[in-house]
Amino acid sequence: MTLSDILGDFSTLQASLQMLGYSPEQIQKSFQKIEKSNDTVNRYSQHKKLSEKISQTYLKTNLYNKQQLSEDIRRCGKTLVMAREKETGKMQIIEALFCEKRMCSLCAFRRSLKNYSNIKTIVSEPEYKNLQWIFITLTIKNCSAEDLESTIHRLLNAFRKMTASQNTAFRKAFKGWFRALEVTY
Repeated sequence: MTLSDILGDFSTLQASLQMLGYSPEQIQKSFQKIEKSNDTVNRYSQHKKLSEKISQTYLKTNLYNKQQLSEDIRRCGKTLVMAREKETGKMQIIEALFCEKRMCSLCAFRRSLKNYSNIKTIVSEPEYKNLQWIFITLTIKNCSAEDLESTIHRLLNAFRKMTASQNTAFRKAFKGWFRALEVTY
């Protein structure tokens, strides 16, 4: 959905803004900023819709707390208070309630944005400028849903063993790392 779909014909709004002294270029630039920030809202909307489906899926499980998990994810991000930056026109969340559950699509999306920002900040530091960056993906065969928790624990323990001691080949070969876990179903 675009801003045009929401507001309809811009001609009345444009005429009003011109009467207030805004040039056609200023009006067009403002509309472009609004359209761009609408993309942010659309991305959140997509993840919110997926979270609603995940919430319904929890109700079909045998988990003892399925009702609470489902309700937490269903309410997650229901109300967002956003503000627009004056210079860029970019929308930012200034207040919201999020569930922070691992399987919540909206919270996972937000975590990925935070991780990206943090990693970008770190690798931009001058002390890391001359390092060679390596991207490694470690995978295993898919497991059943019942075995997921034990499989995740096994993976995390294996990574911890690989990185814990200063004397391991992994620690000697790398100055630092970022670990992420992805569950694909």
